[in-house]
Amino acid sequence: MPEGLRITGYKALSHEDTDGHPLSASPVGGSPGTPDLTTLPDRSGRPSLVPAHEPGEVFWAARVRVTGKVTGDLTGCRYYYRQGDAEYQQDLACVSRIRLGPPLKAQD
Repeated sequence: MPEGLRITGYKALSHEDTDGHPLSASPVGGSPGTPDLTTLPDRSGRPSLVPAHEPGEVFWAARVRVTGKVTGDLTGCRYYYRQGDAEYQQDLACVSRIRLGPPLKAQD
């Protein structure tokens, strides 16, 4: 975690509750076309079976709090899962940029 951000929790959400898998930061309270993820039920209390070559029913979201000047990006996504009796860890590249203040110019 970069300085200025703190993870306050994780939640498993159903793609049926969100009309798909949001792939970016979602503000508390939602935004046009994006539901308020904080009000949706947490699906982490039950197993989520994923058939081979099919999308999963749930996705995970992390909630972060801004605690000061944000000095870097959120990078990397790590997932743990089980297939039969074998447990796996999968690291995926991902980047989320959170900044306060005026918008940054688009980068190429």
